[in-house]
Amino acid sequence: MSFKKTINEEQEILLEYNDFSVAELIASGSIPLEPGMMNRLGFSEKNQEAYHMTNYHKYLKDMISNQNKKVQLSCFTKGGPELARLPSNPNIVIKLKGTTVIKGKTDIWSLTSVRGRRWLSISSSGYVGARAKKVSKLHNLVLGVLQRVTNKAQEDQEEIIDMYNSTETERRNVISWLSDKEKVTLYRLYMKEMEKLLNKHYKVLVDYISDAADFSYDEVILTKWKIIEVKALDFDNGVKTALKDTGVPYAGVILKKDLKDLKI
Repeated sequence: MSFKKTINEEQEILLEYNDFSVAELIASGSIPLEPGMMNRLGFSEKNQEAYHMTNYHKYLKDMISNQNKKVQLSCFTKGGPELARLPSNPNIVIKLKGTTVIKGKTDIWSLTSVRGRRWLSISSSGYVGARAKKVSKLHNLVLGVLQRVTNKAQEDQEEIIDMYNSTETERRNVISWLSDKEKVTLYRLYMKEMEKLLNKHYKVLVDYISDAADFSYDEVILTKWKIIEVKALDFDNGVKTALKDTGVPYAGVILKKDLKDLKI
């Protein structure tokens, strides 16, 4: 990697920290879905078709322009009745084809950073029984990574926080107090150590994404995707006109009650 490219990437990392979104994601013990890492771990799959629901008034234009780029998108290949009650009030269903970053058997609780990269939110709260034990195991492994990399990143180690027995706010404060140089070091170490962890405990991650929620639909993260077609949800509320001259096919209307039957 060239020196100029390295500097540019470090500046992008610092921009994220100024917004504290990455600090929050790391402090919460989330897992970055970095495409190269996920490919090396064996999760990537090319030419995967999936569905994505959104609001065409707000996002369709951006989605058309983001085709074939490294933008990550949360999609599904198996529908469920819960999709008809999404609080985001989507009005279109988009069918896409792209490269899988990761795929779960249910909702895997992915979050988006300010740069558009998605992370797995590994919170051990709200679970009970066997599922709670599995999630807690992965969460503790990730906190172990955070403990090690924070210790290494801090130049002044007079006071080292116990990541296992601290609140998310306390962990976020520790990260936000680091110097710019320390933040870049932390981010690099976190990515490096996270890949080592997932290589060693691959099955723990697979167990998590197979049983992360009770929803009927699944979640697959796509990148470098292309739109195959767009359907209006319940009625054509201007979608066909909006797609005119875009080169994106309009495929009619799908009813909310039929979302549960979608499957690829």
